[in-house]
Parts: sequence; structure tokens; C-alpha cells
Amino acid sequence: MRFPSLPFIVLDTETTGLFPRVHKVVELALVRVEKEKVTDQYEQLYSIDDDLPPHVQVLTHIHPEDIEGKP
Repeated sequence: MRFPSLPFIVLDTETTGLFPRVHKVVELALVRVEKEKVTDQYEQLYSIDDDLPPHVQVLTHIHPEDIEGKP
């Protein structure tokens, strides 16, 4: 696959569900690509006030202890 000639960023989020007004983001990850090479990365976990649903833990491999004390 050919990459675009311009730099770009790939964004990935992990959430507790599909509905933004109800569910929360628990992880944000970004990767910057320039000239077909990863030039920068960012990843942050976020704590939530609710319990992390079991099905989300299975899908994301993120567990309550991983997000404890995070922003």
C-alpha cells in the first residue's frame, strides 16, 4: 500500500461503548507518520467514575487497575 506523501496522524480510541453521551473514553493513542515512517507516538489511559464493563476489558485488554489514578 502506498502512503500519502503528506505527513498524517492515525488516531485510535478505546471507549466503554458506542454512545458518546453515555460512554467514556478510556484510552487515546496517536501515531504520526512521515515518509512511511512512524515519527512520533502518544498514548494515554483515562480513569472513569463508573466500573469498566467486563466486555470492554475483554475487547481492549484494559483493566480497572490499569486506569486507576489516571487523569
